[in-house]
Amino acid sequence: MCKNLIINKIHLLSKEENIIMVELIGAGLAAGLAAIGAGIGNGYLFGKFMEGVSRQPELESRLKSNAFVLFALVEAVPILAIVISFVIFAK
Repeated sequence: MCKNLIINKIHLLSKEENIIMVELIGAGLAAGLAAIGAGIGNGYLFGKFMEGVSRQPELESRLKSNAFVLFALVEAVPILAIVISFVIFAK
């Protein structure tokens, strides 16, 4: 019943309103998937960092500097995706 009601309301929208609705859904998906990807990437990165430090504690400072550089690279892509989603949203 609810599914049919939603589908009927979508058919009542104009073509321009449907395009705007799809753009907003795309912007939300871009921002959400970027955040999920960053979380997975950072979890993997710092998990491997902790594994490396536990195996060779004397290399902690070198591994830490590499981990922070890689953290910046991992975070750059989601930030760009969120900026693109804002551009789509502001259009």
